[in-house]
Amino acid sequence: MMRRRILSKENGDPFSVSIGDLMAGMLAIFILALMVSMIHYDKTTEDLERGPEYRKEIINKIEHKFNYNNPDKNAVTFEAEKGIIRITTNDVVGNSGQGIFESGKEYLTPYGISVIQKLGQAMAESKDEMPDEWKAIDTVIIEGHTDRDGFNNNNGMTDEEQNLQLSQERAFQTWSFMKKNSEPSVANFMISKNGDGNDLFAVAGYGQSRLLKVNEKAKNRRIEFRFILTSNKELLKEAAKGVAKASSSK
Repeated sequence: MMRRRILSKENGDPFSVSIGDLMAGMLAIFILALMVSMIHYDKTTEDLERGPEYRKEIINKIEHKFNYNNPDKNAVTFEAEKGIIRITTNDVVGNSGQGIFESGKEYLTPYGISVIQKLGQAMAESKDEMPDEWKAIDTVIIEGHTDRDGFNNNNGMTDEEQNLQLSQERAFQTWSFMKKNSEPSVANFMISKNGDGNDLFAVAGYGQSRLLKVNEKAKNRRIEFRFILTSNKELLKEAAKGVAKASSSK
């Protein structure tokens, strides 16, 4: 019976390797790939656990930048623990005074434009300076909220319906101004993407359905920037793919 001869360095063929050497090389590559995947998985898990901390650091950074040498610093409240930046609109009549919007209308006042512009600049700068921390943010929702006050002319709509519409329009106007009328760096920031390639910003209006204080109208009329953390489940699932692929290549 003929026996198949395996060429190797020992029998004088410098271009051949033994099956044992080949298997050892493949095993080394597999172990290396598995180690890299596990390191990535551990890093992702760590980032997820630190997500709330990163969000807090981001909002604290924005607050510092917004408040620095800014006479309008009292117009905005920063709740870093909750991931919220809140602007009480302080509706005014006749486009005068320190109000963000005219009463019952969606258009920003000159004062409102100043506040929103400075806030947008602070947010954009924070993302440039803290790119790794911002990876923990899936979405920033610009939310509009109103009180329960009605309108003199309801146009066939209930007060609740009109308040809902007003809150949606105000949220959209805030985003639209930051995107179209601010510094180029802010405009680019407003159309930036999150880690999944989706829009970082979203807009929502809730009308009178989410009152902060039932008996304090001024606090209920507000715009909020709500920072939503990246989904733990989705991030872990994506990170786990690397481990699965490395294991399946054995």
